Amino acid sequence: MKAPAFFILGSQRSGTTLLRLVLNAHSQVAIPEEGTAFLPLIQRRDPSLSAAELQQCLKYLRSSPHLHLWNVDLEDLAAPLQDLDSCSTERILQAFYQGYGRLHGKTVVGEKSPSFSNLWASIPRHLPEAKILWIVRDPRDVFLSWRKMDPNKSDPLAFAFDWKFKQRGWVQAMRRKAWPESWFLLRYEELVTEPQATVEKICQFLEIPYEAEMLNFFESSSKFIGTHHSEKIFQPVSRGSVEKWRKELEIGSRAIIERVNRREFQIAGYQAAGRGAGAALLPMMKGLAWGLPKRSLSVLRTRIGMRRGLKTGQAPIPESIGKKAET
Repeated sequence: MKAPAFFILGSQRSGTTLLRLVLNAHSQVAIPEEGTAFLPLIQRRDPSLSAAELQQCLKYLRSSPHLHLWNVDLEDLAAPLQDLDSCSTERILQAFYQGYGRLHGKTVVGEKSPSFSNLWASIPRHLPEAKILWIVRDPRDVFLSWRKMDPNKSDPLAFAFDWKFKQRGWVQAMRRKAWPESWFLLRYEELVTEPQATVEKICQFLEIPYEAEMLNFFESSSKFIGTHHSEKIFQPVSRGSVEKWRKELEIGSRAIIERVNRREFQIAGYQAAGRGAGAALLPMMKGLAWGLPKRSLSVLRTRIGMRRGLKTGQAPIPESIGKKAET
């Protein structure tokens, strides 16, 4: 099977890591830590690389802090590509992901990175057979988790637009009533409240048999994930993370998120609490003046850094590496 066979897409703190570990507990499935290093490859309009471009690309990938979290020998993964006169992005991706699966004795390899959510339209150009698993979570709960993970990400307006942007793929497909057969949408809330039924549907979509051991993922989590992730990843599925916003989220932040994502709420089936327009005024002005520009510059700086890294052969060191996550 070609790899990656599927992508898990969704915003940060939406359950992408949980879903990754559930699937990793399957006897046939392997999903490494986030392959964010491959972003500039997926962004390329031309999927073909010359010999010189390939060597720079391999140098860049070997230096990537993200790929070092895979805990495998990157030289081993790059070996099949080393002496080629030319190459395609698809072949590079297959070499690394199939190699990862081989080292773990797995035949179905996936990719989980929220960063790829913005490139949903580009993925088929490089990997036409890949399936996409979209996972969506109530953005009010996502924001709570987001700012616990990083206090610098505490602006509700910047978050609201960031979340909205990452939902564009499935939202547009729903609105146009043109849902691709290679896509599957699930809600985080369904995964934690009805785990077996939800995982069975996912397995059917991926064309793999359901295995009861998948719900015991927490017993094997340490094999696939670092301690920088939430401690809850090493525990059974719990519905305690659902609707925490009702008690913990201030009215102004909640109102901003609901207002910016009114259409997304309706399509995803989340109920807006309403009210709070007055309380939202001050944080919205602050977001327009500071939070939104700061977030936009951060995203732009990251993209430019990765594209430059692909050309120079030296991957940038991301700020997020090693930060402790919370649910």
